[in-house]
Amino acid sequence: MFKDAIYNCDPDGSDGSDGSDGSDGSDGGDGSSSSRRLAGGGEKHPCVGLGLAYLHILGPFLGMFLLWLVETYYKARFVTHDWFHWVLDLVAYFFLVIAGMNMHKPADYLKGEAHPNRVQIGLLWALMIWIFRVTEIAVLAKRESSRRQGAADLVALLGVLAIWLGAHYAAYWETYQHDKFYGVATRALIGLTPESAASADGSSGSGAGSGAGLHDDHSSGADHVSAALLWAGNLYFFAKQLQRPLLLLLFGDRGLGVERTMAPCNHGFIIHRINEFMFLMIGEGVLALVRPRPYPLEA
Repeated sequence: MFKDAIYNCDPDGSDGSDGSDGSDGSDGGDGSSSSRRLAGGGEKHPCVGLGLAYLHILGPFLGMFLLWLVETYYKARFVTHDWFHWVLDLVAYFFLVIAGMNMHKPADYLKGEAHPNRVQIGLLWALMIWIFRVTEIAVLAKRESSRRQGAADLVALLGVLAIWLGAHYAAYWETYQHDKFYGVATRALIGLTPESAASADGSSGSGAGSGAGLHDDHSSGADHVSAALLWAGNLYFFAKQLQRPLLLLLFGDRGLGVERTMAPCNHGFIIHRINEFMFLMIGEGVLALVRPRPYPLEA
């Protein structure tokens, strides 16, 4: 997606329908078109620039990475191998799959074909699952250090939830500001949108949560603000994670003591998870580079 936003795209803003998709009209028999395999092909979207590419692509990715970090440190600190927490894991993974399936290219936001809130709905529900699990530790854990660690994580995740909810409502503001956008955005959290209602009635709609289809005067400003707030939630969480170690490093332990306020981690488990993540990202990056351009089928 990042490559399609800044490299495999049309700098003139054409969508490729006029033949500006990078193909030379040949069937590849002379081998000239096959040398462009790394550059991709097919219908190209307009280039959006490096800034918007970072905003709209890395924002949702960092949100998923945040949830991965929460899961990693949670499982490195606490033992939850029973069936109840296993079911909660599956539910959180389901919402992450929903978020990943609804990611779009930045050009789709500029053209009004998609809104970022469909990704955010999946991220919000996955985040609420982890808020519930951290609250369980903060309230029911037997050790004082575990309860205080859970309470600290709960404060950080509640701040992320507030910022991400602002991102969700911001995505609806410009389109539905005259149609009680607050109620529309709230119902969208459970999949009840004007588009889904229109589809149920047999009229045309763009799908649940897309925020497009009933309004033609869409502007990408609300989408940019929504994606920026998604970034802000990620940065807030990382800042909260750095706050306690930095305070201990700069000012020393002036409170109850590390042993009573922080739970120890299984660093071997964390290293194993980081290695898995690294190899996964390397594999995905290689697959994105060598993706072949679609050739027409020969008779």
